[in-house]
Amino acid sequence: MAIMKSELTERASRRLLVIAPSLAERLAEFAQGLEIHRVEVTAAADVRAALHHVKRQTFDLVICDVVLPDGSGMELLRALRAGDAQVPVVLLCDAERPLQEATDLGAFCLERPVDLDSLLGTTLKRIQSYSSPGRRWAHAAVQTEGTRAVAATIAKNQFGRLLGTAVRGERVVITKHNSPAAVLISFEEYQDLTGADRPDLEALSHEFDELMVHMQTPAARQATQALFRASPTELAEAALAEARKDTPSSRRG
Repeated sequence: MAIMKSELTERASRRLLVIAPSLAERLAEFAQGLEIHRVEVTAAADVRAALHHVKRQTFDLVICDVVLPDGSGMELLRALRAGDAQVPVVLLCDAERPLQEATDLGAFCLERPVDLDSLLGTTLKRIQSYSSPGRRWAHAAVQTEGTRAVAATIAKNQFGRLLGTAVRGERVVITKHNSPAAVLISFEEYQDLTGADRPDLEALSHEFDELMVHMQTPAARQATQALFRASPTELAEAALAEARKDTPSSRRG
């Protein structure tokens, strides 16, 4: 593993994994340009080494060539997504090799040969997008016990398996372009969230009536019952009589 950063700087707040033999001669210059943005660059030689790094730590972006010594960038991308890793991936590929599958899996394809300034700008933009509030929410959700995140394409292709996961009580966060888009949960959890087990209005009304019975004295209960049985005319006459009691003449009398 090669960590390229100044010994005088603090630990980087963002991590970038690079598996790109095509950048070997310019990697040090590229890493130096990212250092001022507090991005730590880790270099891996092949797919196997890259997956080893991913298992040991979290990355904010992966940059890799399509052709690698022990496989391909597509193999690495599939392995990342199969392992529920939603880290954004930038593939360095030739213009004559369109990679629709890579796009479907949320990867961004950059044509080679790539200009370092363009690569630097793309890197910072992708890392910033991955660190957005929505993405932070998804990351926090995945850290919750019993929750996993999968890309929308994987969810479509493996819906049966994910449905079984949700039925067993585990929440599945489905992401699109590295941001949360939907959540798959069991029906039992849905009922809990929507309050399906809460008592209905009639039951609450009955409980309220019983509570009032216990709170009232016999005299107060009788007055309340008379009030509810009174007609609109009787209520109006009672209100006028009470109003007359409060006039200055009635108080003098």
